[in-house]
Amino acid sequence: QHFLLILILSRGHYRCKYDSAVQQQQPTRAEHNPPKHTKPTIITMRWLGLRERVSSNGDEEGKALLRSNSTNIGSGGGGDNDDNDDKKLLKKTTNGSSTVVAVASSFPRRQNLYQEVRIRWNLFSSSAKIAIVIVVTLIVWHLLVGFLDVIYQYNNNNNNNHYNNKLHPTTTTARHETSFAVVINTYKRPDMLKDAVRHYGETCGRRMGVAQVFIVWADLKATPPAPQSLFQDSSSSSSSFLRLAAPSSGRSTVEILRVAKDSLNSRFLPIQNLQSQAVFMVDDDVRVDCRSLYRGFEAWKANPQSMVGYYPRLAAATNDRQHYVYQAWPIVWWRQSMNFVLTKASFFHSRYLALYSNPAVHPSEILDYVDQRMNCEDVAMALIVANQTTDPMIYVEGSVSDKGLFNGISTRTSGAEHMDARSKCLDDLTQIYQKRGW
Repeated sequence: QHFLLILILSRGHYRCKYDSAVQQQQPTRAEHNPPKHTKPTIITMRWLGLRERVSSNGDEEGKALLRSNSTNIGSGGGGDNDDNDDKKLLKKTTNGSSTVVAVASSFPRRQNLYQEVRIRWNLFSSSAKIAIVIVVTLIVWHLLVGFLDVIYQYNNNNNNNHYNNKLHPTTTTARHETSFAVVINTYKRPDMLKDAVRHYGETCGRRMGVAQVFIVWADLKATPPAPQSLFQDSSSSSSSFLRLAAPSSGRSTVEILRVAKDSLNSRFLPIQNLQSQAVFMVDDDVRVDCRSLYRGFEAWKANPQSMVGYYPRLAAATNDRQHYVYQAWPIVWWRQSMNFVLTKASFFHSRYLALYSNPAVHPSEILDYVDQRMNCEDVAMALIVANQTTDPMIYVEGSVSDKGLFNGISTRTSGAEHMDARSKCLDDLTQIYQKRGW
C-alpha cells in the first residue's frame, strides 16, 4: 500500500531538468551518408540514468536507456542550440539506411552510489519527494514497532508459560491436543439446533478437530430428539435420504445433556463423557467458519489457561475507578482495546466447568444473581478465568455469522437498557469478589 501511494503521487512528477536542445552534428565525408530517400532519425532520452563506458582505445561510448519515441529531424525533433550543448555528447551510428543520433550523458563519472542516488532524487518534484519521505517514514515505523512487539510477546509468553507450567501442569499436555468438544446451548429452537449440529458436527466434523458435540437441553417440558436425527434435513425427503446415505465416518459424535434446572448456569455444568481438555462453547444461533474455528483451537492450544473467543468486549473503568462500563464491538474496535470475550463463541479449558460450580472458587451468590436476572453468566465465567490465570484473554478474528443478531436475548430490550444491565453486572459481580478478598 505504501509503495502504491508513492507511484500514485509521483506519477508524472519524475522529470528531466536537462532538456536543452539537441545539437545536430553534420556527418563528415568519411562517414557513410544515408540514402536520400531515407530521413535520419534522432532518438532523445528522457531519463538521465546513463553511464559512460570507455573502450580499450580510449573512445567514450554513450550507453543509454532510450525512453522516448523516435522523432524526425526534418520535423524539428532536433530542437534549438544553446550554451548548454557542451553538456551533451553527440554519438552518431550508422544503421542500414538510416542514421540514428543518440544523446548520451556527459555528466562526470559517478564515483559512488551516493552521487547516483542524489542525481535521481533531484529529478523528482517537491510533492513526490514529500510523498516518498512520508511513506518511507511509515514503513520504518511499522517495521520498528512490529519488531519490538515480537520481542515483547516472545519474552512475555516465555514468562507466562514458565509460570503456568508450575501453577497448571496440564498446560504442557494441552498443547498436544488434536481435538476438542463443541457444547451447544439451545432453547426451543429445533431448526436452529439442527443447523448448528450439522455445521459443527458434519461440515466441520473430525477433519477440523471436532470430536464430540454436546447439546445442553434446558427445555424441561419437551423430549429431546435422537442425536442422529439431528443430521437429517427435514426440508425435503430426497435431501434427507441423501444425507442419511452419506458416509458418517467424518461426523462427530453427538450427545444430548438434559439438565435438571432451566438456568443459564446449566451450560457450565461439568460433562462426564468429555474426552478432550478443550471446550468450544457456542450458542445455537452462532456459526463460526470451519477454518476460523480451527484457528481458534490453535490459538487456545498456545494459551490453554485463557479464554479464546470471537466476540471481544471491554469492561472500562470510570474516571473515579468505582464503576465499570460495558462496551461492545463498535467501541472495542474504535479504542482497539478489550479485556474479555463472550462465551457465546469461545474456547476454554474443561476444568473451568468444574470451577464454575465450586463454591470455594466461584461464590454461590453469583449463581443466584445469574438466575434472578437471567443474564451475565458469560461475565461470571470470564471472572473465573481472570482470577485463575495471568494470561490475557484472546480475540480471534474470523468469519462468524450470528443468526440471532435480531432475535437474541440482548436484542429483546433496547440497546441502552441492555448495556446498562451489563454494566451493572460488572459492578455487582466485582463487588461480590471484593467482599471475598479476591
